[in-house]
This record gives sequence, structure tokens and C-alpha cells, in this order.
Amino acid sequence: MNVMDVSIDLDRAAATRAPGRGAPAGPLGGRRARAARRPGSALGLLLRALAVAALVTGSLTIWAPAAFAQAVGKPPAVFIDWPWAGAITTIDPQYGLYVAGTDASLPITRATHYQLFVRDVAGGVVINQVYSSVQAGCPARGPGQCSIRPVTALTQGRTYEWYVAAYNAAGWGPWSSKGGPFSVPPVVGMPPAATLVAPTTRGPWETINTDNPRYTWRAAGSGPTRATRYRLFIQKNEPSPARVIFDMWITAAQAGCDAPAATECSFGGPTGGRGGHTWWIQTRNAAGDGAWSPSMSFWR
Repeated sequence: MNVMDVSIDLDRAAATRAPGRGAPAGPLGGRRARAARRPGSALGLLLRALAVAALVTGSLTIWAPAAFAQAVGKPPAVFIDWPWAGAITTIDPQYGLYVAGTDASLPITRATHYQLFVRDVAGGVVINQVYSSVQAGCPARGPGQCSIRPVTALTQGRTYEWYVAAYNAAGWGPWSSKGGPFSVPPVVGMPPAATLVAPTTRGPWETINTDNPRYTWRAAGSGPTRATRYRLFIQKNEPSPARVIFDMWITAAQAGCDAPAATECSFGGPTGGRGGHTWWIQTRNAAGDGAWSPSMSFWR
């Protein structure tokens, strides 16, 4: 769940990137880089040949011009794993990818960050987020599997496709092949999202006066869709980068809303001291995990 600690500079660059739109102006921006991205250009073909040679031999050939060294080191396309095409059973899937290569070749092209791009096939970007290789759990050496689990939940009854691109000091690699399309079918009895109540403030000029506030939200669902557990997730936003300070599943009894007639839940949780905070609630019952609530922010 700790996916908030991302590079602001990379996020800004990633906002201009989408599958089919090419790479942003950035570490390799400019006319030469754009020419190199066009399939069939002489420079592009030469860079591709050098990259293949580097991956196969584990080193750059001694005659390679110094001007090409940065471009050759960009990560290759990412091999994506799961979710595959078809139906899945969760609204917050873990997106799997694979780091290929050998120990000899990986230091040249090892990615430090990955951009996850998830799109609703009916239109609209759902997730466009950069994660570090540490957050994705990628192996420090050799080939192996990584996985990304965003906070953003998908919507039941919708169909999605996804892509991943890799980044290192040399720049952005190409987009992966398309993942999916996969769908999230409705699950009978799954709880709805919770509605948050407090704490909240209007801005940094308005603060709460305790380090241990009561986090309060509306009880979610009724009858067979009633939530029996709630996941309280609290993030401290300042100083940057943001960090998770609390992430725990709480029973409805612990939150004081296990009675069928109860309308409000609350739980005493921490803050990270002075500064801005954001928090969410996810619901759960025997049918599965419900959607995340919209976020709520406050200042201490």
C-alpha cells in the first residue's frame, strides 16, 4: 500500500506520457531524441542495434560513439504478467511485471522507476502513476518479478487495459505491450465505499488540536452488503515525499458500528505531527473487499 512515495519530477513528466503518445521532453528531449523514436529512422535503427548488442554481450562495443552511451542505457520494454485478458475477482488488482536479462546486462539497462498506466476501454485514464523499483519489489540483482498495487480502486462492471514503461537515468524506455482487456464483474453482497466524516480542515490555516483524533465515517452497506471490517489508511503529506503513518484493518466492533442500526463508525488513530494529512477507508465483508472511499485531508 505504500505507493505514495514517488518522484515529483517523474510524476510531472509522466503526466505528459500515455501509450501511443511517445515519450515526454525530458532527459532525452530535443530533435535528435524525437528522430530516434521514429521507427525506421537511421539513428533509431542504429540505437536499437547498439541496445541489442549491449543486452547480448553484456557490454558496449568499444567503437560506440560517446554521444550514444546515454540512449543505449535506457530500459527495454517491460514484460507484463497479470492481470490477463478476462475477468478478475478484485477491484484493486496487483499488476505484475517481469525484469528480464542477465546479471551482466542488467546494470546497463536496470530500471529505477516504473510508470503504470491503466485506462477504461470506454474512455478515460484511471491510473497514471510512477513507482520506484523498491516500491514494486523488483529484485536488486538478476531477472525476476515485480508487482504494483495502487490505492486507486477499479469500478465493478467496467473493462480496462494497462501498460507499463520503465525509466532510469538514461531516460524512458518504450511502453510494454497491452495488458488485458480485463473486466471487474459485480460481486453480490460486496460492501459499498464508506463516506468519510472527520477529521477535515479547509486548509493549512485551519488545524485540528490533537495528535490522536477520532477518525469518523458512515457505516457502509446494509443487510448482506454491510461492511464488517474497515481499513484505515493515513498518509502524512509534509515534508515531501509523503509517507504512510497508519494502515490497519479494524473490525466494525472496534469502530463501534457492528450493530445493524449503527450509522457511524469511529476509531482513534495517530497523526504524524504538524503538517498536512490525507486519509481513506476501504470496506470489507464476507463477499470481498469493497472500494476505497474518496480521500479526506486535514492539517495538524
